[in-house]
Amino acid sequence: MKYTFEIATYSNLAVVKALVEGGAKVDISDDYGRTPFDNANKGKPMGMPVDTKACVAYLKEAYKEEKAGNGPSFKINEVKAKRGEVIRKLAESYYRSGDYDKASEEYTKLLACCGDDAVVLCNIAASNLEGAVDRIFSDRSGYRQKFKDTYEYAQKAVELDPTYERGYYILARGYLGYRELPRAKKAAKDGYLQCPKSAALKEIWDTLHLIGIPDEVADHASQEWKEIHHKIYVQRWIGDVACHCCALSCMSSPPPPICPFCNCPTSINLDDDEFIPRLTASDEYQYLVDDLNNDKATSTNDVNTNNAAGFSIGSNDGTQRGSIKKRTNKKKKGKGKGKGGKGKKK
Repeated sequence: MKYTFEIATYSNLAVVKALVEGGAKVDISDDYGRTPFDNANKGKPMGMPVDTKACVAYLKEAYKEEKAGNGPSFKINEVKAKRGEVIRKLAESYYRSGDYDKASEEYTKLLACCGDDAVVLCNIAASNLEGAVDRIFSDRSGYRQKFKDTYEYAQKAVELDPTYERGYYILARGYLGYRELPRAKKAAKDGYLQCPKSAALKEIWDTLHLIGIPDEVADHASQEWKEIHHKIYVQRWIGDVACHCCALSCMSSPPPPICPFCNCPTSINLDDDEFIPRLTASDEYQYLVDDLNNDKATSTNDVNTNNAAGFSIGSNDGTQRGSIKKRTNKKKKGKGKGKGGKGKKK
């Protein structure tokens, strides 16, 4: 903006007005220490008409307005705020009607008006999360990328606001859908440390801890992990044994004690095939995901959290508790091939 105003300080009223109204600052100096007033007074720029008195008078008035908070910057921000409100309402209407791709697009546009904002970033994450679950229930591909987008935007949200319970909850659910279970557990733990009364985060951590998901996450910077990632996604290698946690056929037979991709013990056997989908698409804390306007009244921080997660997993007692989001009566597919099957996730 500093260099822009070097042009604005020519003694040409039309140029000065255009650049001030475009947001150029009045109270700055150029590389030579000259203010806009100095440059307006210095004479005629080559090939341009001179209107020195009018330029100086206009710059003085613009300076007063700027200091009073009514200058061009204020007006530009006011316009952005109005446009942002229109976009926000449109994004929310798309979300409420179930058009999650459109909602994500509009919330992304909203960032251009408001800058990085934890609630807006979390709304983009929520739109991607709902879009991923919707794809699973309607037997469409692409849900894995949506889960990835979910945790990436939610991560940005909690970095901006480390006490944002909703951000951590959506972050954990994004990792769950992506089958990064240790990272889901870590997200729930990190959030619970910030929000110690959160029933939603406690339930995710309790459930994953119960089945033996480790606290340590896979080191994506390690050479070992890079090699297995390259082998699976570049060379399209399909191993003899699939991990029940990340659902990737990423191991030769006999399998090692620890999955090289997700760092989970290969002894874990999720014989409840609905476990991950049920936890990922649970209705119980859906209002937390849908809290698009950051209504603190919907926080689960005031809920008693003495009870552990309401799920039975694996071969404990065989019961299945908890709810699955009722988006469709179709049988859910696309759960990956974690039951010893081969192939990669969508």
